[in-house]
Amino acid sequence: MGYKTLADAGTAPLVEIIDTPANTEKDEITVTVKVADTGSGIGDIGLYLNDTAVLVDSTRGLTITPKAGEKALYKTYTVKLL
Repeated sequence: MGYKTLADAGTAPLVEIIDTPANTEKDEITVTVKVADTGSGIGDIGLYLNDTAVLVDSTRGLTITPKAGEKALYKTYTVKLL
């Protein structure tokens, strides 16, 4: 994109992991993330397990359909733990 400084890229979105259990006996887990645009858009969404990317959602140009009164995107992913 040709950014000259980090400030030129704008602000990062706010990210929150929600509705995810603290413990599980299963070999996979469902992770729901809430991503709120702070003005510079939302790019790739990546989930990491032990410093390794296990999922990259590179859906560019996401159309956000927020819940009433919110400016956030909710995405749910299933991640293998083993």
